[in-house]
Order: sequence, then C-alpha cells, then structure tokens
Amino acid sequence: MEEEEISRLIDFLPQNYTEYFDYQELISRMDERSIFEKIHIGNSSQKTEIYAYKMGEGPIKVLIYGLPHSDEPIGTITIDALGELISANKKLENDFTFLLIPCIDPDGLYQNRGWLKGSFNRKKFFLNRYHRSDVEDIDWSFPINTKNYSFTTTMIETNILREIIDSYKPELFVTLHSIQFSGIHFYSSNNYVTLFDKIESFVDKSPIPLQKGTPFFIEEGWTYRPGFYRIYTTKEMLSDYIREGIDISTLRRGEFSAGYYLEHNPKGIALVPEVPLYYDLELNNLEKGEKTKKETFLESNKIMLETLDYIEPLWNKFKDKLNNKNPQFLRITEIIKNWRKEIKEEMRITRKEGSDELATKSEIYSNEKVVKYNSCNTLGALHQLLKDSKTISKNERNAALLQIENKIETISHDVESETNIQNSNINEMIKIQAFSVLVAMNFLLKRKKIS
Repeated sequence: MEEEEISRLIDFLPQNYTEYFDYQELISRMDERSIFEKIHIGNSSQKTEIYAYKMGEGPIKVLIYGLPHSDEPIGTITIDALGELISANKKLENDFTFLLIPCIDPDGLYQNRGWLKGSFNRKKFFLNRYHRSDVEDIDWSFPINTKNYSFTTTMIETNILREIIDSYKPELFVTLHSIQFSGIHFYSSNNYVTLFDKIESFVDKSPIPLQKGTPFFIEEGWTYRPGFYRIYTTKEMLSDYIREGIDISTLRRGEFSAGYYLEHNPKGIALVPEVPLYYDLELNNLEKGEKTKKETFLESNKIMLETLDYIEPLWNKFKDKLNNKNPQFLRITEIIKNWRKEIKEEMRITRKEGSDELATKSEIYSNEKVVKYNSCNTLGALHQLLKDSKTISKNERNAALLQIENKIETISHDVESETNIQNSNINEMIKIQAFSVLVAMNFLLKRKKIS
C-alpha cells in the first residue's frame, strides 16, 4: 500500500457511529459481511459464544481483538469499521490474512450496558462502569511461572485468546484499548520510527491530542518518544521489582496479551493503541510547574488513600449485607484488601528514590487532577454494589447511594471547575485506531518486500 492508498482507505472508513453496540448487534453486523469466514472460538465464562472472523489468503497474518478490558468498547466498533473497510477492498486479501475478534469479553460488555447507549456522559459512565478485578482481568491473566512468582490462568476467555495466538501465529498483533482520562498514546514492541512518524502526523490533525506530557501511569524508561511507549511486560516488572527490593506479595496479575504474544513471537509486531474517552489539552503542557516530580507523585498517592478512607467505612458498615454475586463485589474487595499496602509501598519508594526535578504542568495535572477525577470510578463501583444489595434496608441503602452520588458530584465539580475536560468523538477514536492498524500493516508489507 502506498500513502495515498492508506488515505483512500481511511476516507472509506465508516464515520457515522453515535453509540456503542451491544454484543448481539456487533455480531449481527459482522455476520452480514459474507466475505468473512465466521469461526466459533469458544464460550465465555457465562456461556456466551465468542466468534472470530477470518478473511484473506495473504502471507502476512494480522490478529486484532476488541474489548481487552470490559470498560473499553471502542475497539469493538473499530473492528466493525475495519470489517466494513476490508469487505469493500478485497485486494487486501492478496497480502494479508485477517483474523478479527470483535469482542473477547461479551460478559464484561454486558456489565457495562448502563453507559454504552446514547451520547457519552461522564456521570453515567462513573455510575455504570464495570472493570474486572485484577484476578479476573482477561488481558492480564496469561500464565507466568518464574522462580519468585507464579500465575496460573483461570479465565476461560484468556485461554481462548492464548490458543488463538499459539495456533495462528500472527505477524501483527493489535489489541484495541481505550482509557478514561488521557491523550492518545501507543505501546509498541519496538521503536519503529517511521511508523511512529506517520501515526503522529495523522494524530496531529485530530482534535484529540497525542499525549505528549508523561502520564502518571508511565514509568521511567518506557518512552520511545512522547506518546509512544515500549511494551513493558509483567515478567520485566517482576525482575525489576525483585532487584529493587519492592514487595510483590500483593501482586495478583499474570502476563498481558501483548507480552505473551511477544514471548512466543519475538519477531512479530505488537501494537496497542490507547484512545481516551475524555481529555484536556493541559495534559500536553510541558512548561515546568512549581512542584517536584516526587511531590506530585506523593500527592497522587495521597488522593488514592483519601478515596480508600472514604469507601472503607461504607464497606465495613455494609459488607455482611452486600451481594457477593455482584461482579463489583470482587473488585471492591480487592481494593479494600490491597490498595493501602500497595500505595504505602509506592510512597516509601518515592520518598527514597523520587526525583527532585521540577515536574511539568502536564505531570502535575496527570498525577493530581486525573487521579482525583478517576476516583469517581471507584466510588461508582461501590455505588453499583450497594444499589444491588437488597438485604440492606431501603432507607439505609438510599442514604448511602445519595452520599456517594454527592461525593461524585463534588469531585466532578472541583476538577471540572479548574480544567477544560472534553469528551472524545467516537468516530475520531475509531479513525485513529484504524489508521494505526493500516500503517502497521503497510510497515510490515514493505519490510517483507525488502527482505
């Protein structure tokens, strides 16, 4: 593909999405494209059938999957759009063989049904979002067995994906993610400069910004360049933690899908496009602020402890009456059990090793405003759990629900009054993810022709 061909394909990409699809809508739309071979790849934990769609006979195998995390449905729509694009451009099958998994976690998609329809609303998102607990996180549950740490996969969906990676052996592996509050950014298996140049040039034309300031969740040494980060595997993290004397006793995750893929396909390309549900251009303010990096990171820890201090009394008051079958129960249990120890360990390390260099305004914003706003996610999870616990008296339950709603309103008002948060356009998010896939395909195609 030449540059103009990629531009033509992007122009062809559907851009009329206004909301997310539920699972049956998504599968029905993919079924309508007769060019694809529909493959039943397994059943979910709740016995929902999971499908992949195959097309092409080209030498370059491409595997793309959606909903790596249950609250990140943008990839399901990107795959729908790519399905339309591939169906209308059959010559792609001469160079590529595609395997598209629209949704690896239909059960998780269902649990997020409360915010998927209609225009995106942040409060509706906070009160209806479902993110799996760490031990049930499909994308982070691939097996690990080392001298110091072992994680055995228990998630059916992870094993389905694992078997696909092992048998299909793609040269390009793409897992389509979204993030709540950030800018656009990418994780990649290597520092592909020409690939990043093309992606960055395209993103610069989007109203959604590339994340040029360092986000709070990015560690030192991850950065290829602003907005483009290396894939840091769980095995690497374990090795670093053990070397640095960091407590791993509360660690409860396995390898993640891209890390597993690279371990078994070291010459392949893994690409993880992250697009935000909402953003603020201040996240790209690289001017120096008035706090050190150490101070602002400790402030983010303090905010997380304050969130924990708020939810713990409610948990202790109602825990024996909560519905332990509700999917949020395990998530909140995990937070109550592990957060305080983990946060204090992070604070200990930061006080000892944190940088006294002045932080950028982007770093301050990311570690403080973003972390504070994200606390609404945790509050919303507890709100859902309390709402579903019928053994609590109606008056007590309603009072607790109102208390949490007021807390979310207060946090939202405090953050929003000092910022300029904007919701991302769903079609722009799709276009960014689809373009990154197409240029990665082209990158592989040219590399193969040269070799």
